[in-house]
Order: sequence, then C-alpha cells, then structure tokens
Amino acid sequence: MIEETEVTIADVARYILEKCGQMTTMKLQKLCYYSQVWHCYHLEKKLFKEDIQAWSYGPVSYDLFELHRGKYEVSAAEIPVASPHALDQVSIALIDQVLESYAPLTGAQLSDLSHAESPWLITRGLVTGSSQSPTISVNAMYEFAASASAGR
Repeated sequence: MIEETEVTIADVARYILEKCGQMTTMKLQKLCYYSQVWHCYHLEKKLFKEDIQAWSYGPVSYDLFELHRGKYEVSAAEIPVASPHALDQVSIALIDQVLESYAPLTGAQLSDLSHAESPWLITRGLVTGSSQSPTISVNAMYEFAASASAGR
C-alpha cells in the first residue's frame, strides 16, 4: 500500500523549475510524473497528493495543467501557490536523481517515452477510442518502476 502525502504537485513543480529553470509545460508535466513514479517505488509513498491522468499526450496532472493553462513554457515565478520548502530532504534527493536522468530530454521525448511504458499504455487502453482521461494508479506506477529496476 502506497502511503499518502500532503505535498502538492505545485510544490514539486516549483522545486523543479527553481532547479532547472524555465521549460515547456509538457516537460514539466512529465518530470513531475516521473518524480511521482520513482518516489512511489523507492519510498512507497506518494510524492504529491494529486492524481496523474492518462491524457492523449501522456501522463498529465489536471491540477498542474490548471496552473499553466494556455502557456507553452512556464517559470518558477508562475507557480506562486507552491512551497518547495514542503519537500523533505529525501524527496529532494530523489527528485534530483529523476532530473539527472530525465531533464536532458525534451518534453516531446519524455512524452514519447511515457507512451511506451505500461502505466500510460494500460490506463489509456482502458478507454480506447474515448476522450476520457482515466487516472493512472500509483500501483501501476509502482509495478512499472519495480519491473524497470529489475531489468537493470
């Protein structure tokens, strides 16, 4: 069972933007998603409380989308409701590892990568031919990360 948290995706997004600088909203969405995936796997606790949905462009948090709606790029100053100080040092270290691996990729590359992985494929497959965007379960994220880690 994955433990819940009070940290928000805005807190995580603000931290990522402060660390990496301005980026496309697609890239920010995917970096938050991968931070959630690996946090769930390594710490058996959600990094942030909001859900991730299987949108046609890959994993997306609607809550984060609402903060950057209509923008192509976003900076830390544009996520004012957040407090990156809500993150503990263990979570920060894990996000930093995610950024080391995934931040060099573009938003489009991260989208392509997430489209090839089981959490999005399985969840999106549940609504084939539909405009619905179902929630990707934290269990699906955990299982994906466990299988990816076993393959290393």
